[in-house]
Amino acid sequence: MGICFVVLAKRYCKNKFIFFCIGFLSSFSVRILYLIIYGFFTDFKVNEGLDYHRNLSVLCSLIISYILFVVIRKKIKENTTEYVDIDEIGIEKD
Repeated sequence: MGICFVVLAKRYCKNKFIFFCIGFLSSFSVRILYLIIYGFFTDFKVNEGLDYHRNLSVLCSLIISYILFVVIRKKIKENTTEYVDIDEIGIEKD
């Protein structure tokens, strides 16, 4: 998920490392938070529902990270006039 945020940073000439951290940490933290909440409900006992909820935590983290990506993209688009076309990414400016 962090790579998607890096492409967004390149497109709008922002700091790639910060955007990677935002994407990676948002995805990772949502997954960990989901599993901690699930653990509180099951008293942290491993049962047959753990695999299902582990997969569900991945799905939730991807959905929430995508929503965060869309929100950040809209905010950057409103506030930035510097837009780089996808074909111009990686080309050095003189």
